[in-house]
Amino acid sequence: MNRASLCILTLIVVTGCGRHAKTWPSVPIAPSPTPDKEFNLVWSKTDLNGLPYNPKWGLQESSNAEPPAQSPGACIREPYGPTCTIQSVLLDRPNFPNNLICVPFIPQSHVHGHVDWMPVEFMGLGAWLNFADDWDYNLMLLPTDDSGGQISNGFTTNNNMLGHSQYMEIEFASEETVDNFVTPWWKHFRTVVATLDKKATEHELYPANDETLPRTVAVGLFGLDCEHDCRSEIHPVYALAVEVSEDPTDNVWALFVRNWGTGGFCSSLNHEIQLPNNTLNILLPRRSHGTVEVDSQKTQFAGTGTMQFPDVAQIVGEGTVLTFHLPDPGQRSVTEMLLHLKWRNDDVRARLAAPLTFSTVASAMPTEEKAAENETSEGYLGALLAAKTGSRLSIAAFNALPPAAVPHSVIQPVPIVKVSVYEPSKSSTPTPLPNMKNEEDAAKSARDSTRILTVCRAYDNSPPTDKIPNFPQICQQLRTNSEAPLK
Repeated sequence: MNRASLCILTLIVVTGCGRHAKTWPSVPIAPSPTPDKEFNLVWSKTDLNGLPYNPKWGLQESSNAEPPAQSPGACIREPYGPTCTIQSVLLDRPNFPNNLICVPFIPQSHVHGHVDWMPVEFMGLGAWLNFADDWDYNLMLLPTDDSGGQISNGFTTNNNMLGHSQYMEIEFASEETVDNFVTPWWKHFRTVVATLDKKATEHELYPANDETLPRTVAVGLFGLDCEHDCRSEIHPVYALAVEVSEDPTDNVWALFVRNWGTGGFCSSLNHEIQLPNNTLNILLPRRSHGTVEVDSQKTQFAGTGTMQFPDVAQIVGEGTVLTFHLPDPGQRSVTEMLLHLKWRNDDVRARLAAPLTFSTVASAMPTEEKAAENETSEGYLGALLAAKTGSRLSIAAFNALPPAAVPHSVIQPVPIVKVSVYEPSKSSTPTPLPNMKNEEDAAKSARDSTRILTVCRAYDNSPPTDKIPNFPQICQQLRTNSEAPLK
């Protein structure tokens, strides 16, 4: 056995060891740190939960440039180091077998996974990106200011770029969310996504005009995906709201809300956000001075566990506030909605046609897709499976894919809702950033192993070794693990 093989097999044995929990408090700096370090996350405004709203990297604030700076370059390989940020960050690395799959695709990184900062909120224009081979739903969000003007923030050099437009990638695991949704709109959306037809999927997000990018709000864990060139991203997403229709007589938002979620293929942790009283607020923006009501007949609502319909309030001139009272994040509950609002005396002008359309966004996607297949671990695995079976991992049929341990959703009747006036906190003390509890996720690890094993079997347990050294040995260990009796 050569030295490389010995190292691989040693890693296989070592990384199969015990799991542990990590309690990770975000640094409660208010309102935000100074921008003197490239990867200090800075912000001038917080959302209704006290989370940073449309934050920027320090280098953007200080020099109007996207980090990492090219000189002296210390932050290119270690953006989490003390010379790059003063904030407490978490390194979310993969366990076996993902660690051995991920490392060859990111050899220049010291992370081989994700670097997570803190929960944040971004608001902007959204566009469909892809259904990745790790079963993540991926969207692009182009942040906008309060007047709807596009802004550049939260990005890294040569990443999240579409020509002269930059975007925030927002990701969430479908098997933790949409795969379990039961309301008609979300079930249909899942069916369309599975066709891998980008245009058709984007049409579902804004049926009135496939070229118009819908207004989108996302709350989630902000950080760098160092499997994908250390791009800025929100992953996992805790709350997502997409404005499917702006019509004041039928203003429609598709959304889901939770307080937990895992990262991507090259990660291992479930991230639970410890919100005060497990309460999450989300503002659906509409700068109207009219009055709003919930159309209970059209609205679709479902939830897991003890999830109840949210409280609804209005901030005149800003929009509609939904307040969700969530169970403990350990219960892994999720709520889904298709919310129909009716506005009276609405004074919002029709949105002007934006120079950025879905076609202009999609025109830059082929490069993105090619990179996903050739330069990322899950994309490469998906391409391998497609070469043998014609089906990518994202849509492959698995005989026994371990569940995501999400309770069953139940459609609930929508109550007659009284819309109140939103009462902001009168405290002058800034809301501290919430703590995060992070635990290695056995269900995610089992699902990932099943997918890798599917590729192994497609190649009779001798898949190519051009990009993943000792892939056959990894397959052998996975087969041994899968055949071992449960304890």
